[in-house]
This record gives sequence, structure tokens and C-alpha cells, in this order.
Amino acid sequence: MSDENSAANGGGDKSRIDRHQAESCVPDADGARVAESELFESGFQNGVVADMLIQELEDVDCCGDAEESDSDAEKFHCPRCDRETADGSALCAECEAIVKKYPFSPNAIFLFIVALFISFIGLVAAAANYPIAANTAKGTLALKGGDLNKCYGFYDEAYSYAAALNKRYSDVLPMGFSLFSSGNKTLVYQFVALNKLNGPYSAGQYIEKYFGDKIPPKLVGIKREFDEISEAYSILSRGFDDYYTAIGDAEATYGGLMAVVDKIVASHDLPAYLITYYRFLAAVETDAGTDVAVELMDSVISEKPGAHWLYASDAIFLYKQSGDFVKALGICNEILKTDPTNTSAIAYSMSVLRMDGNFKGALSVYDKAMDITETTPEIERQRAIVLMLKGEYAEAETILIDNYDESTLTIQYAETLCACAVMTGNGKKFDEVRELLESYEISLSESILGLQSGTVTVEEIYLEGGGDSV
Repeated sequence: MSDENSAANGGGDKSRIDRHQAESCVPDADGARVAESELFESGFQNGVVADMLIQELEDVDCCGDAEESDSDAEKFHCPRCDRETADGSALCAECEAIVKKYPFSPNAIFLFIVALFISFIGLVAAAANYPIAANTAKGTLALKGGDLNKCYGFYDEAYSYAAALNKRYSDVLPMGFSLFSSGNKTLVYQFVALNKLNGPYSAGQYIEKYFGDKIPPKLVGIKREFDEISEAYSILSRGFDDYYTAIGDAEATYGGLMAVVDKIVASHDLPAYLITYYRFLAAVETDAGTDVAVELMDSVISEKPGAHWLYASDAIFLYKQSGDFVKALGICNEILKTDPTNTSAIAYSMSVLRMDGNFKGALSVYDKAMDITETTPEIERQRAIVLMLKGEYAEAETILIDNYDESTLTIQYAETLCACAVMTGNGKKFDEVRELLESYEISLSESILGLQSGTVTVEEIYLEGGGDSV
């Protein structure tokens, strides 16, 4: 039924085509080869033609892209406004006119002003801080060279500049404006030098004053030792005071003070060298004798070598009075090695050499000292004593009168001037000085009165007796 409908609807034609195709597919060797050859040639030609057409189209596209690229390359854009510019022009006409009128942009001008201001401030700060940096550098060199007194002086000068600079700027800027705004850096260096110069007790007081609880790392050790010394001083001194209060007008004894020290040691952990030092003080304040005092001083030095801040003056005087000039001079030389301008050590050296009979050595110390430092009344007193022992009384008196100052006068200086006045026959000066001392309820010593009466000689006072104990 369906086949019939197909035939009726033209299905016959399709059947004929199918039959024709089927017939054409009947194997015929010659016909097949011919058909195949024709088909190949036709397909080859068509493929070549197609390839040629495609190539032509690609060439056309490439040319179009190249032309478009060339067209874009020939266009220039203004970097300010992105508008097209004339060939070879960096800016469009409008922007070029603006630039000619105002060659610098507002941003560029602002940045230039800021840079100029910063440079100016930098130059001002550098110039203002130069003295600080220069003195700090000099102080460091002096410290490395072992001259502690110069070192401290340079650091002190640097801090003075820093403090002044900080004050100047803090009046304008609340936070201050200085590379060393509070002088802290120079203070650290200064206190390190001061510790080596005068010991932790002196340096620690300044550290506490200037830094409070915020101690810089370099100063922590010094402050810790200062706290230990302060505690020991407080406890031991209070023990001595309580003892003297308890005995009233009675004479203190070595045994009594030693008992005080022993009691304190039993209940407190204090530095050994300070305990020994207070035992030494107990000896010199009582009837223990020179030998005991010397033995204890030797122990102090052994327990704390180099602590000149603690024992130097006591040790030099003790060794000098006991006749051990080598030990006395040795301590003086130790001090002068690190602090050649130490005027106390200079005067002590002259005193030791004078008592040892080395007048030339004493005057040599004076001459060398005057090349590097300024003199003091005590140094001049020592020089005058040497000249008196050499019989040069007039020159000695001139030196003492020239350096006489009532505001800083010591008993030793006054008595030496009186002794010299006796030797020159200057009764007026003798009476003047004696009256000054008596106005302070101070009497002349027996040795000076003996010199006046002729029962004592200058040599007995200043060569054998020392003359420094009065």
C-alpha cells in the first residue's frame, strides 16, 4: 500500500534514479578506471582553485590590516589630554600653548617647594647638630686614648649643646627638633665616662636624676652597682651613727665599731669590699693604729682593684704618713694614667715626692701638669712647700699670696701661708690670716705656733711630719 502511494506520488522517478545508480555501480574495470580518473582530475582542479581563492582573500585581509596599522601609527596623541596631535608634535596645540605660558605644572611646583623646604630644614639641623656630633666624636677618641677627664669634658660640652638646641626648638615645636632632642645619647656617653672617672656612686646619682626608671641598656650595670653601694652606705653609716649616739661623749673604740660592722654583716648581704672599707674607717677613727689601718686598706684594694673613687685619697694619705711612698705614688700614677689632668692626683704626687725628698721630681710633676691643665690652690701650695724646703721663701710667699682666695681658703692653705710668712718675717700677713681663722673659731696648729716661736723647723713640719694632717 505504501509502495503504491509512493509510486503515485512520484516514487517511480526515485526508483528509476536508484536503479540507474545501481546499474552504474556494476563492476566494469575499464569504466571504473575512467570514472575514477575523471573524478580525481576534477577534484584536484577544484581544490587548487579553492586554495587560490582562500590565499587571495588572506592577502586582501593582510593588506587591510597593514593599511589600518599604518594609519594608526601615523596618528599622535597628546599625553596631557589624549587628543590627536599634528604629525611630529608632542602636544596638541591647546596644551602646547598652556605649557608655554606655564612651563611647570602646579604639582611639580608644589613638590619642588616641599623638597626645597626639607633640604633647608636638613641643612639647619645638620649645622645645629654639628657641635654635638663633633664633641661626641672627640669624647669617644679621648675615651679610647684613656684620657677620661678630657672624655668627660667633651661629652659634657656635647650635652650642653644638645640641651640648648632642644630648648631652642621646643619653644617652637612641642616635640623638639634635634638629632639629640633630649641630649640622651650624649648623656649615656658622658655617664659611661663619669663611671670610669669617678666611679658608679657618682655616675649613678646622675643616671637616676636624668633617666629615672627608664635606664638605657648601657647604663643598667652602672645603676645596679650604684644601688648596691647606696644600700651598703646607708646601712653601714646608720650603724655607725647609732653607735656614736649610744656612747654619747665617751670615746669610740675599734672593738665597738667592729662589733657594729659584724652585726650588720650577719643580717645583710653587702659587697665585701665595702664592708672591709668600713672596717678601715673604724680603724682610722679609733685607736687601732696605723698598722691595722694599712692592713685593712691593703685588703680593700685587693678586693676592689681600681676603685680609686672609694679609697684613693685615704690610701695615698695613709701610705704617705706610714712612709710607704712607693704605694702612695703608685696609686697616684694609676689615676694619672687614665686621667692625666686630675688635679687632686697631681697635688698628691707632688706631696709624696716632696716627703720622699725628691724636690726635683715634685717640681717636674708640676711643670708637666701645667702643659695640659690649669693649676689649683692646692697644687700651688704643694709647689710653695717644695720651694720653702729649698730655702726659696720669697718666691714661695709670692705664689701663696697670688693664689690666696678667702672664698675657697682651706685650713691647710692658711697655715702654709702663715708658715711662709714666719720664714719671710711678714708679720702683717701672719696676723691677717690668723685673725681670719679665729673669726671662724679655728686656731693655728701647734706646729705653726712652734715654727713662730722657733721650737719647730719647716723640715719637721713639711718633710717629716707631712704638714697635711693639720
